[in-house]
Amino acid sequence: MALFVLEAATGSAAAHQGHFHSLTLGQATEFSVVSPGPRDAFAWPYLFILPPAAVERAERGDTVRLLVVPNDTGHASDRFLDHEVAALETASQSVFLAEAIESVLLVPMVARPAAHERVQTQALDRDCFRTEVDVLRRPDLQVLAMIDHASKELRRRGWSVDDRALMSGFSAGGLFVQRFTALHPERVAAAASGGLGGWVWLPMETVGEYELPYPVGAADLEELTDAPFDRDAWSRVPQLIYMESGDSTDLIRTDDNYDSAAQELILSQFGADLLVRWETAQQTYRTASPRSRLEQFEGDGHEITPEMQREIVAFFKRNLSGLASE
Repeated sequence: MALFVLEAATGSAAAHQGHFHSLTLGQATEFSVVSPGPRDAFAWPYLFILPPAAVERAERGDTVRLLVVPNDTGHASDRFLDHEVAALETASQSVFLAEAIESVLLVPMVARPAAHERVQTQALDRDCFRTEVDVLRRPDLQVLAMIDHASKELRRRGWSVDDRALMSGFSAGGLFVQRFTALHPERVAAAASGGLGGWVWLPMETVGEYELPYPVGAADLEELTDAPFDRDAWSRVPQLIYMESGDSTDLIRTDDNYDSAAQELILSQFGADLLVRWETAQQTYRTASPRSRLEQFEGDGHEITPEMQREIVAFFKRNLSGLASE
């Protein structure tokens, strides 16, 4: 079945051969499906969209940033088309944000095959580091390679591009953003993540007598990645972490995002109720990440509301203003 997924992805890539061939979606807007080449360090295509505001920014000679919004299919599937469709939906929902903050939009098409459903590539779970399936291993590094690939193309066009990307994600995509930021804080300019089920990744190695392994905490990051956790770089990344006050979707209790050991650890040490855990997370981040904010919005669903959208835009604008003065 893994071969089926790979063949499906290859077939899709073949349909889009030629990097950055584009379709105009309105004045000065470019839409491309970028396929991996034989020497590229990513196995899946990605969507690349230039909103008019990003083009205008580049033409003024200002530095442009990539906004990366991870794809979240919502379920495992051995049909690559399902992941393509979900990525396109993610892109269509995220273009407004990219336009508002004058950024280039990049949406990965990372597959989450049913044949390997325990490997939750779209949430960057622990199994992504242990799988023997090459195309599913370390999706964080694959996304980094996509960022570098897109940045290289933009620089070819004469654009000034920041190596640090903006990250935004919700639900499993929010988990990906949180975890990616922990793994690569030096490559993230600012990050917004929501719908995390009342929990966040903790920049701690222990709580009491208990170790906090990834993706709960930082206890074994060096063992998994061959690189120590860069606490200073992580604490400098502005983060907006948000949820609806009545959101009852508890991602801790889903086996594809956390294994049984992580579930037991979180529930026993930080609370079975997601709102209790949320309060604990707020207290931790006040000290460990002074540039981060955990916000709760009115509502009882598992979705991004208009109020949340406005705050996400405002968050990135505030921090982009700060980055411009660095």
